[in-house]
Amino acid sequence: MPRGSKRIRERRNELGMTQSEVASEADVSLRTIQLAESGKSSVRAATIHRITDAIGLRYDEAVLSEQMASSENAERHDAFSAWPWSLSQYVQGTTSPSDLARCGTKQDAEWAIRSMRASWNDHLHRSQAHQCGPELHDADRKLNQAFDDYLCRYLQIWETNPDTFRFSIAGQERSGVCVVLPVTDTAYDDIRYGHRSFMQIGAKDILPESQKLILDSAVEIPCALTRPWYQITDSLSFTLFYQLALLSTEPCNDGFRMLGFAASPTNLQRLRGMGFVDCDVTMPQYGYAIYEFSVFAKEQAAEAGKRAATTTHYVNLYKKFSLKSAMPDPSPNTI
Repeated sequence: MPRGSKRIRERRNELGMTQSEVASEADVSLRTIQLAESGKSSVRAATIHRITDAIGLRYDEAVLSEQMASSENAERHDAFSAWPWSLSQYVQGTTSPSDLARCGTKQDAEWAIRSMRASWNDHLHRSQAHQCGPELHDADRKLNQAFDDYLCRYLQIWETNPDTFRFSIAGQERSGVCVVLPVTDTAYDDIRYGHRSFMQIGAKDILPESQKLILDSAVEIPCALTRPWYQITDSLSFTLFYQLALLSTEPCNDGFRMLGFAASPTNLQRLRGMGFVDCDVTMPQYGYAIYEFSVFAKEQAAEAGKRAATTTHYVNLYKKFSLKSAMPDPSPNTI
């Protein structure tokens, strides 16, 4: 987790605010403000975002400069960094997505797809030069040039299974898009071993639910970025969590697998936060690194394995809760 810096205190003094006033405005404890200003203790990235939003300070100004200089911490912090543990508090007050989260019409789907493309571009433009190799920009240009095929492919997937698309909601507005694909074993293996690109996964490969999932996209909508960052990423991570529960068959069984691909430094950070590990496989045509999630993988690094096990546990619990909530009340005459 990041640490704050004296710049928070300096900005507070410039505004003539007390620590208590900032704590109230940011909805955090007074002790949290004191820790953030001292820079000696770690504070959740989402909490620092709340504080900086309250005092009109940029996140990168508030965090210690040596943290931002490292390649690991230069990536923008968000709720996925603490995933899945960051979900527990959010889920307590959010039992299921609102109706606004449904991608219910073709117009919704097309808007979601265009927003995804814009967000991928935005991720690359926000990334620092040393984080983002030329291959990612080359892949992005290829996708822009083939946008008609890109749009058609996603629309066909949505028509086959509308639950593959879901909006995240922050402040009663659509702030992000998640696309999770429940696929056949063949489609999964083709991606896993570098035989197909994600653009070659189409409607014929999509199932109602599956033990093999592909995390296609989990991105914020650029036009919603005026909202506090922690609100956007908290909602986005919850929406992805909900989809994993909805579209997986038995997430705690040995056969449960997920794949993702690193299309941007932000994307890579989020995959690692969930417990994905590098497959040492490159996607054909686009050059994206393939990452796999499996709590049962023997080669899993200790930290990744811990994250994967916890993620699976949460997904399984929420799947059971969702199914129970969807069941009709028993008839009074039922014995």
